[in-house]
Amino acid sequence: MTTTDIRRAPLPLTRAIAEFASRPRDPDSVPDGAAVATTILDTVGVAIAGRDSDSARIVAEWVASTSSPGPVAVWGSSTGASAADAALVNGTAGHALDWDDASPVFPMHPGTVLVPALLAQAASTKVSGPELAHAYNVGSAVFRAVAEALPVNASMRRGWHTTATVGRLATVAALASLTGATARTTAHALGAAASMASGSISNFGTMTKPLHAGLAARDGLIALGLAARGLTANTNQLEDPEGFFAMFGDPTSETLAALPARLEHWERHWQEDWLIKRHPCCYGTHHVADAALQVRGSFAVDEVERIEALIYQPDVRLMTIGRPTTGLEAKFSVEYVIAAALVRGELPLEAFETEALADPVVDALLDKISYAGAPDEPSRFAELVVRLRNGRQIDVRVDITRGDARLPLTAEEARAKFVSACASGGWPSSYAQAAADVILAVPGAEALDELEAVLAGPVRDGA
Repeated sequence: MTTTDIRRAPLPLTRAIAEFASRPRDPDSVPDGAAVATTILDTVGVAIAGRDSDSARIVAEWVASTSSPGPVAVWGSSTGASAADAALVNGTAGHALDWDDASPVFPMHPGTVLVPALLAQAASTKVSGPELAHAYNVGSAVFRAVAEALPVNASMRRGWHTTATVGRLATVAALASLTGATARTTAHALGAAASMASGSISNFGTMTKPLHAGLAARDGLIALGLAARGLTANTNQLEDPEGFFAMFGDPTSETLAALPARLEHWERHWQEDWLIKRHPCCYGTHHVADAALQVRGSFAVDEVERIEALIYQPDVRLMTIGRPTTGLEAKFSVEYVIAAALVRGELPLEAFETEALADPVVDALLDKISYAGAPDEPSRFAELVVRLRNGRQIDVRVDITRGDARLPLTAEEARAKFVSACASGGWPSSYAQAAADVILAVPGAEALDELEAVLAGPVRDGA
């Protein structure tokens, strides 16, 4: 996009987002809180499961070494932290296993950025459940509307991780809604957060990728907190010729002009672009995982001569090149995900531990698998062609993964995932079940007073 196109943006976009975020809540015009409740439940669960991952552990240790304990729960921990530090740790833990909620349309993970920031803010600001749910709707809308306007695939081609870059803006908007910040304060905070935006997809498959989510949650709190105290920024930052949209994307006049209307759309319809993950690996591998699980059982693994996969072209650049050498790399390996799914019949957390890569049956199958991107496909999908030694061929295509809003998990399945995730993080099932009751009631609660003790886990709670 040219500088002239940016200058002709039909509406100051920073102001449009700021005014959208700061307007009063209309309880009759927003969706009910069921999807918000499930997102909070899922985010907390995968963070409890991820808190002992190397990335989350390192971040938590660093926070503990550099600051005094604070009033906000580091989920599953007996010590708290400041709001910003708690959001950093919880956001990192939530993304550490790549098991957190995702967008089927846009390559991003809204929950693990928005939920840690909002719950950290709610710990020190007296808010109701409906107010928190509304703030989450606002943040979800900004996530998707900004991703559309960039557009997101152009931003990815430049090497940017949308969860981290757009996530900072979405977090500021959500927090502004929760705290009742003015549009002017919010515009300054958006300008500041845009200067903080970063996150390179070259770090996918490393411990820094989950750090992106934690930093986005933390920086949203910092940006709004500083703006509320008088810090200034360019209140036209997003649409400036040297601003966010020019730096992180390649928008057109049409995508920019549509942004205000898309904010309104996504506030009411983000639940239609929402996924609770079944598998703890990059969402770009979920279609091949589901395809492999569909055909498993119709042949023996040692009968395979060759497996060829086609996937969504933009996802190709996110994938691990060559044989994965760590569990983190395996989460981004199309070949490994297919092989592990065929051999195991499921993809549990243990399948992505580094030790699991030594499985000789999985390892032998890797050499028989190849994949390519399909440039003409408009959205995520997968096709598998399994060729057997006897000449038989099995074809399968997956366009919608299980857990997608179009093929959702049941409420019971989402709750079971939470309990299982908490169990892997050391929470007793009875405690996790009781915690689920509290979390699922959040959007309708008059006050959130007991939530912090619940999130701290059985250690702090004394259970």
